[in-house]
Amino acid sequence: MIYLITAVLFGLGFGYLATQNTIGVTLQAGKYLLPSIPLYLVVLASLLVGLFLAWFLSSIGSVATFLRFREKDAQLHQTEKALDEKDETILSLREKLKELAVENGTLKKTTPENEEKDEEEVEKKINYTTRPGFFGNFPQI
Repeated sequence: MIYLITAVLFGLGFGYLATQNTIGVTLQAGKYLLPSIPLYLVVLASLLVGLFLAWFLSSIGSVATFLRFREKDAQLHQTEKALDEKDETILSLREKLKELAVENGTLKKTTPENEEKDEEEVEKKINYTTRPGFFGNFPQI
Protein backbone atom coordinates (compact mmCIF):
# COMPACT_ATOMS: atom_id res chain seq x y z
CA MET A 1 0.00 0.00 0.00
CA ILE A 2 2.86 2.37 0.81
CA TYR A 3 4.30 1.72 -2.65
CA LEU A 4 1.02 2.68 -4.28
CA ILE A 5 0.81 5.91 -2.31
CA THR A 6 4.43 6.72 -3.14
CA ALA A 7 3.80 6.02 -6.85
CA VAL A 8 0.74 8.30 -6.89
CA LEU A 9 2.61 11.11 -5.16
CA PHE A 10 5.53 10.69 -7.53
CA GLY A 11 3.14 10.78 -10.51
CA LEU A 12 1.48 13.95 -9.23
CA GLY A 13 4.86 15.61 -8.74
CA PHE A 14 6.02 14.58 -12.19
CA GLY A 15 2.76 15.77 -13.75
CA TYR A 16 3.27 19.17 -12.19
CA LEU A 17 6.87 19.22 -13.43
CA ALA A 18 5.74 18.27 -16.94
CA THR A 19 3.20 21.09 -17.17
CA GLN A 20 5.77 23.67 -16.03
CA ASN A 21 8.68 22.46 -18.21
CA THR A 22 7.35 21.94 -21.72
CA ILE A 23 10.22 23.82 -23.35
CA GLY A 24 12.06 21.91 -26.08
CA VAL A 25 15.63 20.74 -25.47
CA THR A 26 18.12 19.53 -28.07
CA LEU A 27 20.01 16.37 -27.14
CA GLN A 28 23.25 15.45 -28.83
CA ALA A 29 24.78 11.97 -28.37
CA GLY A 30 27.91 11.67 -30.50
CA LYS A 31 26.95 12.41 -34.09
CA TYR A 32 23.23 11.95 -33.40
CA LEU A 33 21.10 15.03 -32.78
CA LEU A 34 17.62 14.93 -31.25
CA PRO A 35 16.00 18.36 -31.55
CA SER A 36 13.09 19.75 -29.55
CA ILE A 37 12.53 17.06 -26.90
CA PRO A 38 10.40 18.30 -23.99
CA LEU A 39 12.41 18.86 -20.83
CA TYR A 40 10.14 16.66 -18.70
CA LEU A 41 10.83 13.69 -21.00
CA VAL A 42 14.58 14.20 -20.55
CA VAL A 43 14.08 14.24 -16.77
CA LEU A 44 11.84 11.17 -16.90
CA ALA A 45 14.27 9.23 -19.10
CA SER A 46 17.25 10.02 -16.88
CA LEU A 47 15.23 9.04 -13.79
CA LEU A 48 14.22 5.70 -15.34
CA VAL A 49 17.78 4.95 -16.44
CA GLY A 50 19.01 5.69 -12.90
CA LEU A 51 16.36 3.46 -11.34
CA PHE A 52 17.22 0.64 -13.75
CA LEU A 53 20.95 0.90 -12.97
CA ALA A 54 20.28 0.94 -9.22
CA TRP A 55 18.06 -2.14 -9.53
CA PHE A 56 20.66 -3.95 -11.65
CA LEU A 57 23.51 -3.26 -9.22
CA SER A 58 21.33 -4.26 -6.29
CA SER A 59 20.46 -7.52 -8.04
CA ILE A 60 24.14 -8.34 -8.47
CA GLY A 61 24.65 -7.84 -4.72
CA SER A 62 21.61 -9.99 -3.93
CA VAL A 63 22.89 -12.85 -6.10
CA ALA A 64 26.29 -12.69 -4.40
CA THR A 65 24.64 -12.78 -0.98
CA PHE A 66 22.45 -15.73 -2.02
CA LEU A 67 25.49 -17.69 -3.17
CA ARG A 68 27.32 -16.95 0.08
CA PHE A 69 24.32 -18.11 2.15
CA ARG A 70 24.04 -21.25 0.06
CA GLU A 71 27.70 -22.09 0.69
CA LYS A 72 27.34 -21.49 4.44
CA ASP A 73 24.20 -23.65 4.51
CA ALA A 74 26.10 -26.53 2.87
CA GLN A 75 28.90 -26.17 5.42
CA LEU A 76 26.34 -26.18 8.24
CA HIS A 77 24.76 -29.41 6.96
CA GLN A 78 28.19 -31.06 6.73
CA THR A 79 28.99 -30.01 10.30
CA GLU A 80 25.64 -31.29 11.58
CA LYS A 81 26.22 -34.62 9.84
CA ALA A 82 29.69 -34.91 11.41
CA LEU A 83 28.24 -34.10 14.85
CA ASP A 84 25.56 -36.75 14.44
CA GLU A 85 28.21 -39.33 13.55
CA LYS A 86 30.26 -38.33 16.59
CA ASP A 87 27.18 -38.58 18.83
CA GLU A 88 26.58 -42.11 17.57
CA THR A 89 30.22 -42.96 18.27
CA ILE A 90 29.96 -41.54 21.79
CA LEU A 91 26.81 -43.57 22.49
CA SER A 92 28.42 -46.77 21.24
CA LEU A 93 31.52 -46.11 23.35
CA ARG A 94 29.37 -45.51 26.43
CA GLU A 95 27.63 -48.85 25.88
CA LYS A 96 30.99 -50.54 25.43
CA LEU A 97 32.28 -48.90 28.64
CA LYS A 98 29.26 -50.17 30.57
CA GLU A 99 29.74 -53.67 29.19
CA LEU A 100 33.42 -53.63 30.09
CA ALA A 101 32.67 -52.34 33.58
CA VAL A 102 30.20 -55.18 34.13
CA GLU A 103 32.70 -57.67 32.74
CA ASN A 104 35.39 -56.23 34.98
CA GLY A 105 33.11 -56.60 37.96
CA THR A 106 32.43 -60.24 37.15
CA LEU A 107 36.14 -60.92 36.71
CA LYS A 108 36.88 -59.47 40.13
CA LYS A 109 34.18 -61.76 41.54
CA THR A 110 32.65 -59.07 43.63
CA THR A 111 29.57 -59.42 45.75
CA PRO A 112 26.27 -58.08 44.37
CA GLU A 113 26.39 -55.15 46.81
CA ASN A 114 29.85 -54.10 45.61
CA GLU A 115 28.80 -54.63 41.99
CA GLU A 116 25.95 -52.13 42.39
CA LYS A 117 28.35 -49.63 43.92
CA ASP A 118 30.81 -50.18 41.06
CA GLU A 119 28.06 -49.58 38.49
CA GLU A 120 27.06 -46.37 40.28
CA GLU A 121 30.68 -45.18 40.27
CA VAL A 122 30.96 -45.96 36.56
CA GLU A 123 27.76 -44.01 35.87
CA LYS A 124 29.10 -41.04 37.85
CA LYS A 125 32.35 -41.14 35.89
CA ILE A 126 30.49 -41.37 32.59
CA ASN A 127 28.21 -38.47 33.48
CA TYR A 128 31.16 -36.44 34.79
CA THR A 129 33.33 -36.96 31.71
CA THR A 130 30.64 -36.20 29.13
CA ARG A 131 29.30 -32.98 30.64
CA PRO A 132 30.42 -30.06 28.41
CA GLY A 133 31.11 -26.52 29.48
CA PHE A 134 33.07 -24.76 32.16
CA PHE A 135 31.08 -26.04 35.12
CA GLY A 136 31.25 -29.60 33.79
CA ASN A 137 34.86 -29.70 34.92
CA PHE A 138 33.84 -29.66 38.58
CA PRO A 139 32.55 -32.78 40.32
CA GLN A 140 28.88 -32.84 41.23
CA ILE A 141 28.00 -32.91 44.91
